[in-house]
Amino acid sequence: MKGLFNYEKAFRLYTHHFLASLVDDKILYAEIRPNFMESNRLYRDDGSGPQDNATTMQILIDEVTRFCQSEAAAGRYFAGLKVIYCTPRSSTLEQAAKALDECFHFKQRWPHWIAGFDLVGEEARGRPLADFAPQLVAFSRRCAAHNIDIPLLLHCGETCQSGSPADHNLVDALALGARRIGHGFALTRHPVLLAAARAANICVELCPISNEVLGLTPRVASHAMYALLANGLHCAVSSDNAAFFASSLAHDFYQVLIGKADFDLLGWKQLALWSIQHSCIDFKSPDADALLRKWEEQWDEYISWLIDECGPRWLARQTQHG
Repeated sequence: MKGLFNYEKAFRLYTHHFLASLVDDKILYAEIRPNFMESNRLYRDDGSGPQDNATTMQILIDEVTRFCQSEAAAGRYFAGLKVIYCTPRSSTLEQAAKALDECFHFKQRWPHWIAGFDLVGEEARGRPLADFAPQLVAFSRRCAAHNIDIPLLLHCGETCQSGSPADHNLVDALALGARRIGHGFALTRHPVLLAAARAANICVELCPISNEVLGLTPRVASHAMYALLANGLHCAVSSDNAAFFASSLAHDFYQVLIGKADFDLLGWKQLALWSIQHSCIDFKSPDADALLRKWEEQWDEYISWLIDECGPRWLARQTQHG
């Protein structure tokens, strides 16, 4: 199916359905990770191309803008999304340097659409972060010199193998000043790194279903996230490859809830709030206030529904056993 979606018409339709699925899942705002790479470019419907990454980015912006306008016209609220520019960690150093340069120019061209930068793909098969350190340091310095904010939001620590290159990626992510860490599954084996991540106010993007499917944990109850939370680390829940795993963010949140007996609605609420607070939206803008207000409104509606739906049955059981 990948080749089919690399045609512009199919990609536009796919993007629309993706956005609709976010709304169905009660998601108000998202930061997505499209993979900008040579073998993942769009073709025109007549088969000509491929088109460059800037064209793909513009198509994405056009579709999101059109969808937001359609939702607003129907009286519904959707805050939109931002793009985390991603390139494969299997890239050569030259390819990575070109990707970082393109990400920088994308941010200049579309300042409100680019959220950050990441290197993606299976850590065991790709290069370790240390290989890209000179390019990433130069990129961060270039951004600072131009007063441009493109945080590093890095996949790392998605492994059960202590001492492996994927394990060491955690050290390099912290040294590089990553603002968020994707997966971070191995953090619990490194108390010093965990404390450093907490002190730096780093948020870990949890992907429980992905970690179960890929064998990092046999069941959600033994997932590392509960130890991370117990140690005061801020976390957010993500879907990783939702389409591939035929799941949604709601499924991941459900797994988080059922995996620990004393995990409750307050924990759910905190995870959702952290996902907003650690996002790359501009918190000085009115849009951020509107997003938080709408989220609180939806949360109150959910709690009211839960009380109406489950409250009578709960009271009946308490009376029966009382």
